[in-house]
Amino acid sequence: MEKGSFLAIKSQPKHIRIGIWASIVSAVMLIGIGVFWMATSLAFFYVAWNPSETALFRFLMVAVFIGGLVRAAALVNYPATPFFIFLILIELIPTTLMLWFQAKLLNSGSL
Repeated sequence: MEKGSFLAIKSQPKHIRIGIWASIVSAVMLIGIGVFWMATSLAFFYVAWNPSETALFRFLMVAVFIGGLVRAAALVNYPATPFFIFLILIELIPTTLMLWFQAKLLNSGSL
């Protein structure tokens, strides 16, 4: 790796450099979308006033959970670093708990 070069990009051919930067931009955008989905689902966790909001919350939670399972299954393609494991656990554990708590609140009539 070249000293002072981020990911040794300068030594790569132009089409590889473009691909690297496109991957970085794509990853940042996907993280932003994931944050938006989590914030939306967290908002509907407490403020489910009608059935369509509850349905949206459940859809978002199931989608995030499936995304975590897909990411966990993809660990066969790259080494499992603690950072990746942490991100996968953040997708799997809170979504399951939030879905369970919301179902419990709905069944008790609190929402």
